[in-house]
Amino acid sequence: MMNKSRKQVLALLVVMLFVLLPMNGLQAQSNKGYVNLGLPSGTLWKATNESGYYKYEDAVEAFGKNLPSKEQFMELKKECRWQWTGNGYKVTGPNGKSIELPLTGHLFINDEVSGETTANYWSSTLEDDYYVWTLYIDEEEKIMEHSPQSYSFPVRLVKSK
Repeated sequence: MMNKSRKQVLALLVVMLFVLLPMNGLQAQSNKGYVNLGLPSGTLWKATNESGYYKYEDAVEAFGKNLPSKEQFMELKKECRWQWTGNGYKVTGPNGKSIELPLTGHLFINDEVSGETTANYWSSTLEDDYYVWTLYIDEEEKIMEHSPQSYSFPVRLVKSK
């Protein structure tokens, strides 16, 4: 009788192994390109910006729920160490892992590019019908400010763990 139980347990373990391992592999694949900074919310930040500049409506259409909220940017500011690199910030989370937020400049309404001495990053949080909260960075500050939806800024994506 003991032998039959052991075989059943062994068979169950083998089945679980074949079922669970592929799921963990898929989980790792779906998080590819994202960094777990060890934030209390569990938010994962993409390692790099999306390519190009986006008007707010285009960013929402293209990336939807993966745009960070104002609260997620505030958590990033509060919980991480920010180190100036000469062209942006290295942002290191509580667990020692990091991302970089480069100075990219931005496009104004007339598609004129500002210099690359600043950057604004879109959030998903509207201030009102005209303005959206953005993370503004330059060598001296990193603040949340509201910016017109008609400007074009870079996008950094997030996702839940």
